[in-house]
Amino acid sequence: MISKHLMRRKENLKENKYISGVVYRATLFTVISNVFLSALKIVVGFLYSSVALIGDGFNNLSDTLSGVISIIGIKASLIPPDREHPFGHGRSEYISTFVVGIIIVFIGLNFGFYSVFEMGKENVFKYNSIYLITVVVSILIKLYSWFVNYRISKEVDSVVLRANVKDCLSDSLITMSILVSYVFSRFFNLYLDVIIGLLISLYIIYSGYKILKENISHLIGLAPDRTFVKQIHDDVCSYENVINAHDILVNNYGRGNRIVVLDVEIPYDMDLIDAHDLIERIETDMDKKYDIHLIIHIDPVGNESGVLLETKKKLEKIIHDSDRIYSFHDLLEKEGKIHFDITVEGSIIDTVEKEEKIKKHVSDELGLDCEIVVDKRYYI
Repeated sequence: MISKHLMRRKENLKENKYISGVVYRATLFTVISNVFLSALKIVVGFLYSSVALIGDGFNNLSDTLSGVISIIGIKASLIPPDREHPFGHGRSEYISTFVVGIIIVFIGLNFGFYSVFEMGKENVFKYNSIYLITVVVSILIKLYSWFVNYRISKEVDSVVLRANVKDCLSDSLITMSILVSYVFSRFFNLYLDVIIGLLISLYIIYSGYKILKENISHLIGLAPDRTFVKQIHDDVCSYENVINAHDILVNNYGRGNRIVVLDVEIPYDMDLIDAHDLIERIETDMDKKYDIHLIIHIDPVGNESGVLLETKKKLEKIIHDSDRIYSFHDLLEKEGKIHFDITVEGSIIDTVEKEEKIKKHVSDELGLDCEIVVDKRYYI
């Protein structure tokens, strides 16, 4: 079984180098099958004047280029950190896939123009058993490629593998549409070949657009998954003497290189050595569980004066009544002035004017002259 061969030594599934190796072998298998299919379809398509089959061949050719560049990206992402790139080269995969998106859009546009040009020509499509066998064999090969990638993706969490699964399934459906076109042409004298070819070109363009959109988001800085952030928060807060966790920041530098920074509130009178041991234990446990590098900043709390306790109660009520403020932290009194941070939804409080307005609202509700810092979060 190919999927079992590609997944050899499953006991190493948590090692990034092993995972990248599995993704590399699965992608290589998909590339080889795409090379064969693209050559077969383009040759047979030109021999029997089938615009749809030629288009499907170019679709497989774009998949081949995608796979080759993905392999290059996977290899580049494994290059160790160096002086110029202290966080490694994990984002190489995003850059390589972005290039793939550009190539796919270019292929789709070119074949789209070709399909439109062919519309004005006389129908010269030739019925032949070789054509039919080519279509059926292509469907079977693509379905098997889908099965192999699907089996592996259930064991290995990989964006590349998930993309392979979707791509193989959609390719199968495209080739099935050519089979339907053949049946309509053969038995109902309804010529759909060029129309199917044009639809395939539009699909290729759309696929390239989706790849570009997704990878631009990764390169610019994609917000972390809300579930992941909540899991980190809940796990950290489950430790004894941890009162709360806030200001969670996630920086993704590629597979196995996520840096998470957060603040942890602990009792102000906790022994310093015990506090250090607690933070060390949390960081080590979280690093192992989530394959991250966790950095924790300590906020000692619990020594509030009467004014701070009263302010805390009022803030809790303000947050309860507000749909824009989620939490507060770092509450302290300094030189006779109250200081604290409030956490808001960044997509709602998105201008300086709105920030000033919400700070004034909180100050007025408290009836105090406050120094307020607005923390914007987009994945609360």
